[in-house]
Amino acid sequence: MLFPKPVSKNKKKKAHKYNAKKTERSGMWFDSMAEAKLYDWLKLRESNKEITDLKCQVEVRLTQAQILYKLDFSFVENGILIYAEMKGFQTPVWRIKRRLWLSGYGPGKLEVWGISASGPFLHEVLEPKELKNKS
Repeated sequence: MLFPKPVSKNKKKKAHKYNAKKTERSGMWFDSMAEAKLYDWLKLRESNKEITDLKCQVEVRLTQAQILYKLDFSFVENGILIYAEMKGFQTPVWRIKRRLWLSGYGPGKLEVWGISASGPFLHEVLEPKELKNKS
C-alpha cells in the first residue's frame, strides 16, 4: 500500500528568480516593488488628470502566431493609448519582445521604465514601424 508524502508545515517560499518582492498597493498585488512604484507614479498622474483610463496587466498579442504578452500597464494620454512596462534589467525574453514590438507587431507606443533610488524613470519609448511612418 502506498502512503502519501508527509506535508511539511515549515515550507519556505521559493524566492523569485530575479529577487523581486511581491508588493501590495490599494488591494492589488504587483510582481515587484519597482512595478508598484510605477503604479504609484501613474496613479498620481491620473489624479492630476494628466492621463486617464489606467489599467494593469494588459494583454496584447504579438505576431501572426498571436503570442500573448502581458504588459504591466496601459493608459490614455492626450487621446493616445500608451502601454507601459517596468524593467529592472533586460532578459533574453524581453529582448525578443522588444524586437517584435519594434518590428511592427506592437499595437502602439510602449514606454519602458526603469527604477532608481529616486523612483521610476523613463528608459526608452518603443514605437512600431507603422507608427513611426505615420508621424
